[in-house]
Amino acid sequence: MITTVLGLVLGPITEILKTVIPDADKRAQAQEEITRALLANEAAIIGAARDVIVAEAQSGSYAARNWRPHLMYFLMALLAWIAVVAPIAGVAKDTIGSLRDVPSEVWQLLMIGMGGYIIGRTGEKIAASFAERMGKT
Repeated sequence: MITTVLGLVLGPITEILKTVIPDADKRAQAQEEITRALLANEAAIIGAARDVIVAEAQSGSYAARNWRPHLMYFLMALLAWIAVVAPIAGVAKDTIGSLRDVPSEVWQLLMIGMGGYIIGRTGEKIAASFAERMGKT
C-alpha cells in the first residue's frame, strides 16, 4: 500500500514542485520531506488498523474474534462456487446475474472490510519485523 500511495501522490507533487521550486536542491529537499511525511502517515494508518485487529483478536466475544476469518472463508467459498461449481452445474449465467444485482454499496463495504483486514495483518507483520530488528541492534 505504501508504494501505491507514494506512486499516486509523488508523481503529481513532483510536477508541481518543478514549477513552484526552480532550484533542484531545494526541490529535492522538499520532495524528501513530503515522502517522509507520507511514510509517517502510512505507518500511522497501518498502526491504527493493527490496533483494531489486535483488539478484536483479544476480545472475549467469539464474534468479534472470528468475524474476519469467517468472512474470508465465505469469500473463498463464493469464489469456488463462481469459478468451479456454477460452471459445472450449468448455472454460471444465473450466478453472475445474481451478483450483478448486489448493490454497489455492499461491494464497497466488502472491499473496505477486506482492505482493513489486509492492511491490519500487514501492519502486524511489519510491526513485528520492526520490533525484532530494533531488538537486535
